[in-house]
Amino acid sequence: MILFRCDSVYQLMNAIQIKMTLLKDESADLLLSDHTNFDPLIPALQESGIFEEVKRLYSKKKADEYWTYTKEERKNISRHPQKYVDMTVFDKEYTEFYISFETAYAKLMYYAMVKKGMHPKVHLFEDGMATYVCDVNKRCMEDGMDHESYKEDKFIENIERLLLYNPALFTGEKMPFPIEKIPAIDYKNKEVKDIFHHIFGEAKLPKQKFIFLEEAFFDDKIPSNDLELVLRIAEIVGKDQMIIKLHPRNKVNRFKEYGFQTMEHTQVPWEITLMDEDITDKILFTVSSNASITSKLIFEKNMNVIMLYRMFTGKTWLMGNANFSLYHERSIKEFNKDRKNIYCPHSFDEMGEILKYIEGVEKIERRS
Repeated sequence: MILFRCDSVYQLMNAIQIKMTLLKDESADLLLSDHTNFDPLIPALQESGIFEEVKRLYSKKKADEYWTYTKEERKNISRHPQKYVDMTVFDKEYTEFYISFETAYAKLMYYAMVKKGMHPKVHLFEDGMATYVCDVNKRCMEDGMDHESYKEDKFIENIERLLLYNPALFTGEKMPFPIEKIPAIDYKNKEVKDIFHHIFGEAKLPKQKFIFLEEAFFDDKIPSNDLELVLRIAEIVGKDQMIIKLHPRNKVNRFKEYGFQTMEHTQVPWEITLMDEDITDKILFTVSSNASITSKLIFEKNMNVIMLYRMFTGKTWLMGNANFSLYHERSIKEFNKDRKNIYCPHSFDEMGEILKYIEGVEKIERRS
C-alpha cells in the first residue's frame, strides 16, 4: 500500500499527477498536513476516487517545535519517533512512502513506520526549485537525528528514487538513487483537465499584460530590492499595464500604497490557470520564483519570463546554494531550445531591449 504525504497545494497537484500516470493501477492513501488549509479541497478529492482514503495530519506545531530542541534532544526524538509523531495515521501496512521534501517531520514519520514493523521505500517527488538543488545526504547530516542507529533501515539508504518533471535540470549532489521523470500534465486531454478542475476549480489570467510574481522575501525577513525593481519596471511598462501576484506567505500587501493592482489569493493554484490559458501574450517578471517557469516545466507550454536575480541585491538560502546558478543556467538552456522562453537581464537597459524583442516575437506568432 502506498502513502502520499502533502504539505502544499503544489505538492498535491504533483501527487495527483504521479498517481494518475505512474501509479494508475496501484492503491494509495493521501495524507494532507495542516501546513496548508486543504479543507475546501477534501470533498472533491474524496469524490474523485484517485486515492483510496484521504486523511488529515496535524503536524505543523510539532514540525516547528523540533528545531527548538537541542541536538541531543533531537537525537533522542529520532530514536523514539513513535512518541513524537501521530501514529494513528499508520492504521494500514504501508510499503511505499511518497514525500515531496525530506523534512525532519517526514523523516520522523518514516522512522515511526519502521518502529511499527514496516519497512517502506521512500519516493521523493517534485516540489519546485528546492527539489532540483537539494543535497539530501547533507540535510540528513544536519537534522540532528541518529540515523545510524537504524542500520539497514536508515532513511537515505531506503530512498527508492526522486521524481521530477525535468530530471535534466537537477543540479544537487550525486544521489545514491535514480532520478526519474514525471510525465507532463496533458493539458489537451479533457478528462485530465476535468479532474483537476473538479478538485481545484478554475481561474482566469488577469487582463494586464505584465505580471510580477512576488516571492517570500518579506515574510522571511530577507532585506531585498524587489519593491524597487517593481517600481522601475512600472516606469518602463506602465503601472496600469502591470499586476502583482502576491506570495501566499506574505501577509502584508506592500504594493497597494504605490497604486499597484494585485491578484487576490484563491484556493485555485497558479498552475491550474497556466493549464487552461495561453500565457504567451503575457510577460512574467520575477526575481527567481520557480512559479514563473512551471508553464514549461509541468505542461511544456511556452511563456515569456524575465528573471531579475542578476539585478537582485538580497541573499536567500536558495541563492546562497552553490547549485542555484547552475540550475538556472540549465533551465535557460533547456527551455530556450526551440523558442526563447526565459530572459535574465543584467540591467534595465537590457530589459528594455528584451521587451522590444518579445514584442517582435509576439507579432510573428500571432501571424503564424
